[in-house]
Amino acid sequence: MASRLLDLDPTSIGQVHGSDAKERPLTDKAESIREQRPKYEQSMFGMSSNGDRTFSHVRTNEPANPGSEAGLNRDEEGSFYSYNSTRDVRLFVKEMHGRIWNSLNETYVLPSDDTEWNRLDKQHLAHIIGLGGLYPYPEQVEAVLAPVEGTTKCILDVGCGTGSWVLEMAERFPHTLVTGVDLAPTPLDAAHFPSNLRIEIDDINLGLSHFYGQFDLVHMRSVQSGIHDIDKTLSDLFLCLKPGGILIIVDGGIHFLRDLGTFGRMRRVDGDEEDATATSEDGSWFNRIHWEVSRACQIAGASVDRSHEVLSAGLWDHPFSEPGSVASGSYLFPVGPWAQGNNVAQNQQLHYGGLLMRQSLMNIHRAFHSILLRHGMTQDVLDAWSQEIDQGEC
Repeated sequence: MASRLLDLDPTSIGQVHGSDAKERPLTDKAESIREQRPKYEQSMFGMSSNGDRTFSHVRTNEPANPGSEAGLNRDEEGSFYSYNSTRDVRLFVKEMHGRIWNSLNETYVLPSDDTEWNRLDKQHLAHIIGLGGLYPYPEQVEAVLAPVEGTTKCILDVGCGTGSWVLEMAERFPHTLVTGVDLAPTPLDAAHFPSNLRIEIDDINLGLSHFYGQFDLVHMRSVQSGIHDIDKTLSDLFLCLKPGGILIIVDGGIHFLRDLGTFGRMRRVDGDEEDATATSEDGSWFNRIHWEVSRACQIAGASVDRSHEVLSAGLWDHPFSEPGSVASGSYLFPVGPWAQGNNVAQNQQLHYGGLLMRQSLMNIHRAFHSILLRHGMTQDVLDAWSQEIDQGEC
């Protein structure tokens, strides 16, 4: 299969240039995202507004290429649930430690509730600043998605979160069919979906053979902590592409930098070896809790280290990629509005992106408590660490 791949590890800042000169301001996008939210209370998860307790189990067409060239154990039938915000979501979410979580994948570390959706919207806007738009290499992406008479162009977003990316892609490319897949229902009200957008509920670790050969663009962003086998998942994503399709992967590193080229140390705690170079008495509390979470994810079955290894190296050697078309890049996000650019416009971008990223991170560390509690840490220790972060000792 002739496929192109773009692999980005977001560890350097990009300049906003956007491929669409009429693109809405980011503040307008944030307001639009909020307006799309369904009108139900978090306490009412499990009951729709009309009392409907039914759900819909659907299956796509059989893949055009159901063979086993990847050497994978493929699911014989595509199994997932069509998402409609007026239908029962009890089977897909659960309440634990005061938050709402998906019920399909115990490995994925983050919740699925209003607090997390607000954080993800900020992260989404920060990525738009870092990439300069919804996707890198706009000329190549837009060429692949350009209308062709007699052909329907299709886009897949794996781990679509709040649905912000798929919604904007469906609006920008109205001639395409856009599909988002996530572990839990998105906050978007299906009544407001464009006619070319659908969102499905599924755990991609179970396989994607029901999507093989159907998409011109496949996008996956910030989901590595929930992936059990990154090598199998990458093969699945490639096989979802049509010949000549593009795969875009965007994910973060497992370390935070103190400055360019220097990893920040994490705070030393009781039980650490005194000569451990990764820790220090004045190290970062956030680095500490983030490292502990990455280890907990690994124990829970996520291929965190392997994912970082694969994505950092790039995918030139992947058997399904076209080496001459593979690209890799990085962009650094400042955590806070302190970074300076070469002009006023760059300063504004850096400051806004830094604020968004800081707000995102300041909202995420308490969400980490759940998986750490499951792996033996105590609530009083986690509360103390989070208090240090809240007070700015991050």
